Amino acid sequence: MPRFSLTVLAAFALLITRPASAQVQYTVTTLAALGGKFNSPWGINDSGQVVGGADLNTGYTHAYLYANNAMQDLGTLGGLDSQAYAINSSGQVVGISATGVSPGNSVGFVYSGGAMTALGSFGGSLGSEATAINASGQVVGSAYTAGNQEVHGFLYSNGTMTDLGTLLGGTQCYPWGINDSGQVVGYAYNTRNVDHAFLYSNGTATDLGTFGGLASGATAINSAGQVVGSADLANNYDHAFLFSNGHMTDLGAIGGVNGTSWANAINDIGQIVGVSNHGTDGMLWQNGGMYDLNSLLVSDDAGWTIHEATAINDNGWIVGYGINPNVNGGQTEGLLLIPTPEPASLVIVGLGAVGLLMASRRIIARRR
Repeated sequence: MPRFSLTVLAAFALLITRPASAQVQYTVTTLAALGGKFNSPWGINDSGQVVGGADLNTGYTHAYLYANNAMQDLGTLGGLDSQAYAINSSGQVVGISATGVSPGNSVGFVYSGGAMTALGSFGGSLGSEATAINASGQVVGSAYTAGNQEVHGFLYSNGTMTDLGTLLGGTQCYPWGINDSGQVVGYAYNTRNVDHAFLYSNGTATDLGTFGGLASGATAINSAGQVVGSADLANNYDHAFLFSNGHMTDLGAIGGVNGTSWANAINDIGQIVGVSNHGTDGMLWQNGGMYDLNSLLVSDDAGWTIHEATAINDNGWIVGYGINPNVNGGQTEGLLLIPTPEPASLVIVGLGAVGLLMASRRIIARRR
């Protein structure tokens, strides 16, 4: 093959595999409530199943599962309210539900096979909450100890709830993410009872620190061990961070140094979602840059205002909430953002181009 053709093919392969945020826009799908007005989505898996909490016409909130354009009320553990936070690839859901046993008592749950199972606590009457689940069904969350004196992190696996303690020396610990390797992230009080982000791996907790300010917190971790969350700067503003290979990177903010941002989730290709601009704009971080999701909507949905993105799957589908301009002159609703074209299709085409390039090189090598 002529050298010129190889050069053109190489350039094409690089072009097609380079993620180009300007080429990807998002369509908005409204997530209905359960008879009420508001829907708060918090998790999505790669099949596009969404979980969260939605209002009933009674004013109470129930955990739900959205799949195939239908809302399913997951019910409660006997109380009036429940909320789902995460869902894994098998469709197992975790969250928190009131029990009805006593005022203020709520416990973490796992919903699987059509049944909601309570996880209990470490002796505290205020109960527990389950916040994340990985592909093998390991669950993390937090639970009160006897007398409600402390809040400890827990790992629930194979029917056993293991006490992780407080990890950083304080009195409270709140895990918020777990990956398929069993690494756990969240935030915990340090010895000064100040929130700090942590990474718990192989029995050891690492304090991820801050950007010169007082506090920080981690919210999610992907299969590569990359951690996201937010941390205080010396000027007391919060900025989203990415912790990778032992280093914490400031992701900046819409609005610059004096802006704020929080990262809520990261997928396995490194896309990060959250909120910026002092809590008013949903954001997407990718390829070294932060984007206001409101600027990435297709023209038919440009009237929406995306306030926060709460989760993202490996196909680039995003859930969050914003203001729907078509309802009552503007009503806050849960939403699903689907990219068009989807990043996965670009990667597949790119891999094909790279494969063709490598095959051409092998042919030339045999001719020499």
